[in-house]
Amino acid sequence: MKKALSIFAMIVLLISLASCGGSTPSSSSQTSVSSTDPLFDQVEAKAQFEQAVEACADVIDGFVIDMKKSAYPMPTPEEYAQMSQAIGTLGFPVDFYDLDMPNYEKVEAFWNEVQAGKDTQIIIYGLYNWGITADILIHRDGKDFRTMAAYDFLQGTADIKSKIEFEEPVYRLDRIYMTEKGYLLYHIPEQDGFSEMYRGYRISPLGEEIRVLGSRYIEGIGYIANGMLKYTWNKDDFSQLNMNWVFESLYYKFNGEFPEALYKELDENGHVLIPADVMEGIMLNSLPLTKEQLRSFIPFNEVNHTYAYEAFAGGGYSPIPEVVNIIKNADGSLSLTIDAVAVEFGEDKSMSSVLTVMDNTDGSIRYLSNTVITPLA
Repeated sequence: MKKALSIFAMIVLLISLASCGGSTPSSSSQTSVSSTDPLFDQVEAKAQFEQAVEACADVIDGFVIDMKKSAYPMPTPEEYAQMSQAIGTLGFPVDFYDLDMPNYEKVEAFWNEVQAGKDTQIIIYGLYNWGITADILIHRDGKDFRTMAAYDFLQGTADIKSKIEFEEPVYRLDRIYMTEKGYLLYHIPEQDGFSEMYRGYRISPLGEEIRVLGSRYIEGIGYIANGMLKYTWNKDDFSQLNMNWVFESLYYKFNGEFPEALYKELDENGHVLIPADVMEGIMLNSLPLTKEQLRSFIPFNEVNHTYAYEAFAGGGYSPIPEVVNIIKNADGSLSLTIDAVAVEFGEDKSMSSVLTVMDNTDGSIRYLSNTVITPLA
């Protein structure tokens, strides 16, 4: 049982997603119930989950050995896509942050039945870095419930049924609702030692083009530490950006790692001395920025030709940026409308901005401006 508890501790910490707004929520009492109550058939749910994992067995067997050797184990994007397709082929809805949900229509049908007051339930599968979850949402006699089962990749694919663990007890929800953007969301209030949390899923598909371009242009940049999406900025005014964090996020985006390898020399203030060709190569290529502007934000040493970079200490909460619209401009640039999906705060649009980008001739990205439409509350 200790292993099961550790799995569900990870679930609570790693996979909350929330929103506000949308259609009229269904409301329930705030008391959890025993998992022995006949709210759903656990045997049938376990058999379906076993079927879902078995569909992914070949993929899991292909990466699980490497996962056991890795300090940061997780499947590749291609392996996630293969698992999503395998489970989706069975007719089940599957959530993975970088893919549209297969069989999303079944979740919409579930919600329509909830709205109509019919007894109904749905199992939504989720793919995470450590395993697969089955999120079971139940509507009975006007009340809403949720329980979850989990499977850990590192347990292997032999005798799958014995490795599927169910959460106990079954929790009642005080809200479940569909937003205008197409998120099905629910709230578990504090009960029986369980801290409240929002959970949910994007049901409506974004489409392949928006997902691919969104991943290319916004992955690695965001809102933390006055990041590139938080404020309005353009070639004439970068004053609200933290250029140290902008450098760090752009360095990671184009090199696939943070610039720790450059932490070889520090100045008297503990700032990292970054060679001018490295700093300018990234910042001037990626932003409509002049050397003079860059040196006004990050101190430059004329003698040894280095920038005194203040490394980001980490920490802080950040919403998840989500591209919801793309406009192709006449000059070849793209304008991406980006909503901030605030997980813990129950908002699918806590702020919105338009980020304008253009591809450089060498295939790298040039970020031209960001215009905030709805400020972060």
